[in-house]
Amino acid sequence: MNYFEFLKSKAKLIVIWFIVNGLALFVNIFEIKGRVYFKNRHGGYLSGRDNDTVNFFTTNTYQNDFWPFVDFFDNADNLNRGFIFRGIFLNYDISEFIAFSLLIFIILYFNFEAKNKK
Repeated sequence: MNYFEFLKSKAKLIVIWFIVNGLALFVNIFEIKGRVYFKNRHGGYLSGRDNDTVNFFTTNTYQNDFWPFVDFFDNADNLNRGFIFRGIFLNYDISEFIAFSLLIFIILYFNFEAKNKK
């Protein structure tokens, strides 16, 4: 079995890997925040106030950190809460997409080599 046949056998893994990475890049390019609103104790939404929402995907504040080595939580003492979640794919950009796209092929290559040594 050559390397390309091995990659064909791992097609599902590769497709899922690129879907997740593509989603991360997409939500950051188009600044899709995925805002989640919290309900108050009376059952109504408190939208319009920053301390009643959290961004699920990303925020529009960019730092030059390589994902996943970013601060996912921000100190929110001025909002009377301890910390606020800033998003799963915070600061994910094209450099991370390229790095993680290459990473899957490097990992699979070493896996292929290890299986062929036996």
